[in-house]
Amino acid sequence: MKMKTLLEKFSYFFESAVVTLIAAFFVTSVVYAATTIGANINTGGNLDVDGNSSTTNATTTGYLYVGVGITNPPGFDFGQGDLLVSNDFYVNSQATTSASLWVGSAGTTNYLSMTGGDLYVADDVEIDGSATTTSLYLSNDLAVEFTASTTDLIVSDDLIVHNQATTSASLWVGSAGTTNYLSMTGGDLYVADDVEIDGSATTTSLYLSNDLTVVGNSTTTGDVFVNGGTLALATGTPTTTAGLFVSESGTTSTTTVGIGTQRINGCLEFVAQGAFIRVYPTFDGSTRSLVVEAGRCN
Repeated sequence: MKMKTLLEKFSYFFESAVVTLIAAFFVTSVVYAATTIGANINTGGNLDVDGNSSTTNATTTGYLYVGVGITNPPGFDFGQGDLLVSNDFYVNSQATTSASLWVGSAGTTNYLSMTGGDLYVADDVEIDGSATTTSLYLSNDLAVEFTASTTDLIVSDDLIVHNQATTSASLWVGSAGTTNYLSMTGGDLYVADDVEIDGSATTTSLYLSNDLTVVGNSTTTGDVFVNGGTLALATGTPTTTAGLFVSESGTTSTTTVGIGTQRINGCLEFVAQGAFIRVYPTFDGSTRSLVVEAGRCN
């Protein structure tokens, strides 16, 4: 009888234990599967989530740290409103910053205040589309290299080069004109309008399709050929002497003026009181003479 009473008491204990174990297992299973909280959660410690977390709105009055193993960049102080992401950060729409944008983890800003919309790129930058700016400052090279058919660099206002400017093809100055004698390759220079050179100009040859005006002296170490035209020396006033002067170039040089060639006779033409006088040599086979008579050289 005593044994039966003892077994009945233990049976109540086993029943309670089994019920408690089943209930705990059920609650644990439900919590592991999904948990819905309809009110706020306030915690004074940390909230760790090993899996994914989704929310309609997320607000923090401090900073937000996403990821692990981040070396804090210079200037990041974990202040209120800071966001630190250890991996990729993607914005599906417009990204705006009211101060500045720093791309890269190193470098030094030498010319930027990093305020008012400044952009600093610590290394190279590539722009596959168009880039528009009111001014451009470069402390190093500017390379324009496109794989498309257009490789132009267009500047709508002044272009100032403080050092050497080099082009491997040609240089066109002006927005109009037509190149009649240049191929615009191999270092050609085309100027659509006037050109002024305040210093010296050196060239192996000079071709002019129009006038050449020399205000000062003109010196040549070689010959001057006038093909199909005249060489005119004008004077501004009757008292000024204008002429063709031939002087020696060395201590043993002669001063010779040559008129004519081996095939064509030479002739000097003078004007006296409105009339032309010509002077030319003749040779009749045995006698050479100099003829002075009225008329023009022809």
